[in-house]
Amino acid sequence: MSGSVMPAPFAGAVLTGGASRRMGSDKALLAVDGRPLAVVAAEALRSAGAIGVLAVGGDEAGLRDAGLDWMADEVPGEGPLGGVLSALAAFDDVPVVAVLACDLPAASPENVGAVVTAVADHAGVPAVAVPVLPRSGGGWHREWLHAAWTT
Repeated sequence: MSGSVMPAPFAGAVLTGGASRRMGSDKALLAVDGRPLAVVAAEALRSAGAIGVLAVGGDEAGLRDAGLDWMADEVPGEGPLGGVLSALAAFDDVPVVAVLACDLPAASPENVGAVVTAVADHAGVPAVAVPVLPRSGGGWHREWLHAAWTT
């Protein structure tokens, strides 16, 4: 991220374990502009400076084939919170973990930086989630799981 100072270190996780019932196919591997959605989110985390990025849950073979490091969801069936807990456990030696849902086509390093900076400003607090309203294509929209947590 040019022109901004990132607190260091932080790690990143993309939640890829959803059932995609309404979609009918795996959202994490859905290609948008030629890239799987989970890859878009992972690239935003890496570009923001994450020292490690994991895909949490979902199709291990498909996510690894897409070039992502993968880990099993330690608490499957518990929705996004289970994925967040798994990510925090995986990166327990890193002070902050930025967590993105896999279905964020507008995930950006700037938005990751905003949530990591906000959570770093709350030193000593066990856990903080900071949702943002990212700017995408000139407008604002909600991206519900674009957050950072202290470990």
